[in-house]
Order: sequence, then C-alpha cells, then structure tokens
Amino acid sequence: MSISAFPNKDQEPTMQDVSAIVGAKLPLWEDLVAFISENYQIEGVFRYYGKSYGWQLWFQRSRKTLVSLYPQQDGFVVQIVLGPTLVDAASQLSLGTNVRRTLEGTQQYPEGKWLFIAVSSQEEIEDVKKLLLLKRKPGKKTIRKS
Repeated sequence: MSISAFPNKDQEPTMQDVSAIVGAKLPLWEDLVAFISENYQIEGVFRYYGKSYGWQLWFQRSRKTLVSLYPQQDGFVVQIVLGPTLVDAASQLSLGTNVRRTLEGTQQYPEGKWLFIAVSSQEEIEDVKKLLLLKRKPGKKTIRKS
C-alpha cells in the first residue's frame, strides 16, 4: 500500500483529484502550498515515487527536495528530510504534540531523519512551516506570516 491515495503510476492526479480526496483538509493543503510558493518562489509538480509512495506534490529548489505532499483520503502527509544539524535545530523549536512526537519517534540515520507528518490541523501546518524555514532559507521575498 502506498502513502499516497494515488498509487497508479499510469494515472497522474490532477488538482481536482487532490481536492476531492483531501476533502475538508483542502484549506490546510492550500495554505501550505501558498506558503511555499510565496516564500520560496517555487511551484510543486506531481511526481511518481514508486509503489510504496505513489504520487506526490514535489517541491524542489536548487536541485534538492524541499518538501513533498502526499494526498490521502480526508487528509495528507508532509515529508521533510532533515539533516543531522537540522534535526538538532528542530528539537529546539516549539512544536505541537503530533509534530514533536513524529520528530522524536523517527529513527535517526547518518544523513538525518525522514519525517512523515500526517497533517490534521492548522497547528501542524504552522509546525511544518517552522521546519521548512530551518531547512531552506527563503528567497529575498518577505516571509508571509500566518
């Protein structure tokens, strides 16, 4: 079973498909996508990442992944990979219970941690934004506060 609600390699989802599957959590999805677009001047592209992951909305900057969003039934999962120094910095942030539990409960590898955050609230979106700001400094454009 894949993380994404869209596991079929031959069927790239559209934003209408995502809207329908994410359901009531769509405003959270849209808030995060707008934050990334406005602060990093990048747009997401759909990318198939294999049977275990399925289709994701992938954000890349300077040939490196910034973040990936996996649509799910009535929600979505955010994937952020933090290197070892960023894991230390993230542990110092004020984070909500779900994101804190995910950060602390994810196995540490030499290259860092692969965080998969199931988003269900605005608090978790704000925590994801904090992690993104650690990972990559935005462009010269002013950061939008939510």
